[in-house]
Amino acid sequence: MLLQGIIKLLGKNMKRITLQISREFVETVGFKTILRYVERLELQKIYRFDENTLWAIQKFKFIDKGFTPAVLQKIEDVGIKYLEELGRVDGEYICLVKTQKENKFHELLSDFNLLLDYPLVITQEHLEISLISDETKLKSIIAQLPTYVSKADFKILGISDVIHKPESIQSLLTPRQLEIIRYATDNGFFEIPRKIKSEHIAQKFNITVSAFNELIRRVERKIFHTFFKTK
Repeated sequence: MLLQGIIKLLGKNMKRITLQISREFVETVGFKTILRYVERLELQKIYRFDENTLWAIQKFKFIDKGFTPAVLQKIEDVGIKYLEELGRVDGEYICLVKTQKENKFHELLSDFNLLLDYPLVITQEHLEISLISDETKLKSIIAQLPTYVSKADFKILGISDVIHKPESIQSLLTPRQLEIIRYATDNGFFEIPRKIKSEHIAQKFNITVSAFNELIRRVERKIFHTFFKTK
């Protein structure tokens, strides 16, 4: 979920659409390798998703009951750069995962200026995904979906209104957060491609790059959780 997308979409007539898309599409956007090992994958919470990097809480159910997340991490094509096991429930592993891999999924979201809602569920049969955008944009997406997958390979599970609370962004953020976000926005950090690197912004405000990235994640999460909820 890109902060730029959240800011652009605030105040519009927002809708959430939930889609079920076939496995063939899932494989083409970068999940082909992991489906060899995983029966069900659920992205429960997404902290960062830009270009080819994904930080998320993920829940794995493996095809082979003896398989573990540690083994999955060793498979190079999966692209897991960091994995911390947080728990295990009924044979499913809950992990904090950083994945770094070339994929078309982020490009697709960026092209349509979409917000990705969670959870996102991938099974051996299909992908179930919820997207948020303004009503006009969602109508365009529905019209163009057949160019990405055949009509027989996806179905709309539901469309619901999304409402936002009246609080302003300024009331949600600290003066320091506002200062940094404004500077980042004015200098093209949220553009595609980016016009300024995170290292330059961190140096400008005398903070570490990791501290800047954490600030971005906190701001995204605060705005998203405050402004959007389903009826």
